[in-house]
Amino acid sequence: MRIANAVIQVGKNLKFNLMKSILVLFSLVFVIQAHSQIMVTYAEKPSGAYISQEELINGKELKLSDSNVRITGFTVSVSHSGYIWEERSLGSRITEAQKEMFKKCLPGEKIYFEQIEGTSSDGTRIKFPDFSLVKDGPIARLVKDPYYEEYASPNSKTDRIYAYPDHESFDTSLIKVISFKIKSYQPDFYYEYESKNNMLTAEMLEFFKRVFNDFYISDIKATDTANNIISLKPIHINTGTNIILRKKEQLIKSAKFDLISLTANFNITSFRILKPGDFEREKDSFIASDSDKFTGEMKKYLTKCNLGDIISFSVDYNDGNNTNNTMEMLVKLVE
Repeated sequence: MRIANAVIQVGKNLKFNLMKSILVLFSLVFVIQAHSQIMVTYAEKPSGAYISQEELINGKELKLSDSNVRITGFTVSVSHSGYIWEERSLGSRITEAQKEMFKKCLPGEKIYFEQIEGTSSDGTRIKFPDFSLVKDGPIARLVKDPYYEEYASPNSKTDRIYAYPDHESFDTSLIKVISFKIKSYQPDFYYEYESKNNMLTAEMLEFFKRVFNDFYISDIKATDTANNIISLKPIHINTGTNIILRKKEQLIKSAKFDLISLTANFNITSFRILKPGDFEREKDSFIASDSDKFTGEMKKYLTKCNLGDIISFSVDYNDGNNTNNTMEMLVKLVE
């Protein structure tokens, strides 16, 4: 009889604990759904919005649509010319270091707000989705006509680089492009073409005829109505060459460079990753491997790159006739 009662009591306890677990699970799901609906904004701008430098600098803090929840920390990160810069805030307010990042970003570049953490009124810790804003301001476009959108493949003497006050404007009278460069990197030599106005030079037009990889028009300088010199975001030129998509995590875990399919007679002898100049270092550089294997420095660099970044590789290989060749390729990091 005692055994039977004990069994019954155990059964009741199991049933109670099961019901308790189910209630906790439903409560947790409800909390997650409720918090996922809370909107995070900066300077009243939602994710994906354009924001001016003035709004970026004058903004005070991240805000939530629910006043019962407060932010306890977040990270601001920017990807500028291939360089990743991050700064953490222990609270909801923007730090001075983060404002310096905002100033250095060029119009058209994204600013990411990540690892946003907070607590509810009952002390529950919450993690909010990341979001990003696009810095607005003067931008450059390569076009045949200032009232047309930027297009992909320049091949005409009538092509010009025009500067616009912001992403919505077509007024070219306020900002004038005074110079720009096109740079081409090869293992044994380096080409640099410069224009002292907004027109393509004869050398540039010849370069366009033989280039097969996407490239950037960079070092774009312009002046405003007060003759202040402005640096504009590089223009990405799509030559029609396919960009290889590769999962970032998979690429970092790879031991060898295996982004191209070579026959058995072809061997990769070395390769390099182009590391563009950053805030502290103006000149571009290479991270090199003297074999077909990724180095630790390469993997560290790729880890810091953002999803969507395009990485430039230069690959040396030889064929069955012991002829050395070089292949340039672009790889876009995806999730």
